[in-house]
Amino acid sequence: MTDRTTIARPLALRPDAVITTFPDERETARLGKAGRWIVTTVPQRYSDWVRVDIEDEATRQSETWILPFQQKLTVELHGRALMEQAAALLADVAVLERPEMARWEVTREGLRGDLACGLDDVERVTAALADWQADDFGQEIIREPGRVYTRVLIRGVVRGVPVEIGTVVKTPEAEPVDEREGEAAA
Repeated sequence: MTDRTTIARPLALRPDAVITTFPDERETARLGKAGRWIVTTVPQRYSDWVRVDIEDEATRQSETWILPFQQKLTVELHGRALMEQAAALLADVAVLERPEMARWEVTREGLRGDLACGLDDVERVTAALADWQADDFGQEIIREPGRVYTRVLIRGVVRGVPVEIGTVVKTPEAEPVDEREGEAAA
């Protein structure tokens, strides 16, 4: 899965969950169509059926869906659900034989990892990021230059979780600045 979604059953939904694919099989014209439907109340179970109250984000129209108890829904990961999925992904990633990480961080935006190598070792950083790329953790190596340091990283989405892995390296100096020249001009 390369987007920020997961599969959930109707009873697992909570208010503010966002359903991204129309699920009601009785409306065949809309079935499977992409959209954003926000769950407005806690779903209620009635025997083998579940009532789900939603609001269509585009039209702001309220609807009530009656869905089978075992219906699979495509739901956007965010907030607590995203953090839970990121933690589960981290548990799986921790056992991979990949370059050493200085730290991992589970956030409301996903999973972030800092490589243990960095500062002057550009070749080692690039090789380490290439290892993570091999496992589909990012498409390309990104460089975000700064005045003193450049952040080198990859970004991707793994099992619905946005992942960022990187570190910082010293930004190559263009020209050394002679501080005495600035004083003489003043």
